[in-house]
Amino acid sequence: MKKAMTGAHVAEKLGLGDVPLAWLAKLEEARPAADLPVPNPDALSVLLARLSVAREDLAEVLETMPSPERDPELWWLLERSHNVFVSSLASRENQPSGEPIPPPVPEALRLFTVHLILVSIAAILQRQQEFGVPDDISWETLSWLGRAMSTYRAKQGKIGVSLAGWDWLRFSAWLYQVGRLEVTPYWLLTHPQEAGPLFWYDEQTADQLGPGHKKGAAALSLHIPALGPLTAEACSESLCRMQTAFNKIQPGGPPRIATCTSWMLDEQLAEYLPYDSNIRDFQRRFTLVPGARDNDDWILRAVFGAERPQGLDALPQRTTLERAVVGHLRQGRHWRMRTGWLQLAQ
Repeated sequence: MKKAMTGAHVAEKLGLGDVPLAWLAKLEEARPAADLPVPNPDALSVLLARLSVAREDLAEVLETMPSPERDPELWWLLERSHNVFVSSLASRENQPSGEPIPPPVPEALRLFTVHLILVSIAAILQRQQEFGVPDDISWETLSWLGRAMSTYRAKQGKIGVSLAGWDWLRFSAWLYQVGRLEVTPYWLLTHPQEAGPLFWYDEQTADQLGPGHKKGAAALSLHIPALGPLTAEACSESLCRMQTAFNKIQPGGPPRIATCTSWMLDEQLAEYLPYDSNIRDFQRRFTLVPGARDNDDWILRAVFGAERPQGLDALPQRTTLERAVVGHLRQGRHWRMRTGWLQLAQ
């Protein structure tokens, strides 16, 4: 009788090192997929192209797709990870539950993330279709995989992908790419409200502002990814597409407002940036909610990167924004997170 494979055996065989034992234990408890939906090579090639995976990466992704005969340990991981991941996709009641592969991902699993997404695409698309998300937004969201793989190759000089927890939300039916902006549908002031505003109105003020502002109302949370200039044209296009794209995703909808909490809404930026700058144009779209929270780290991370030099004197001063960020802090002042909202046309 063939001995059942264990997480410890898989970790040893694949050289996974310090991979979290809790993850392996969770996979041991998971039932293997009855029929793992691995597309044939031709279908995989088409799928990878649609996910914007670069041509130079296609062949290796196809060659390394696990099979039960050739890669029994990787197959054990894949079929169980698929079941756990698919069962944790966002629902109308809950957001997804964490990353399907805990960081840091071992070198032996450098392409495992890609393979897991490929065998889970059908389930992800089905969930998005249940929510009523248009196909163009679904595929635009999922094509982040190709962008992330290109970024990895540019930094590491080899094929691979690195997805942070926020990135995984794109593949979990929770976060959507709509042109220049990202969006998360949610309900105002409900739990959990990770997508919700940092500040909001009291009940009386919300009532006066109308139904879309009340607790429990369907809303959209806007996020600004680092994808180049935040032009007025690109933002307008994104917002135009959002007007009807998420009307069916939540019961009680459609959303009447979109909210945003960001350092970009800090009105102090107007002291430094010209009126016609992209950031100030973005600010003028929103009505600010009373309340502010000092948070220098967010703007420093966004403008100079997570791996920026330490100390203000070491930071570059190439642009008006860079000079503004540093100059403001040198005065002993702080940058703030603000929440704003804008009306969605109905």
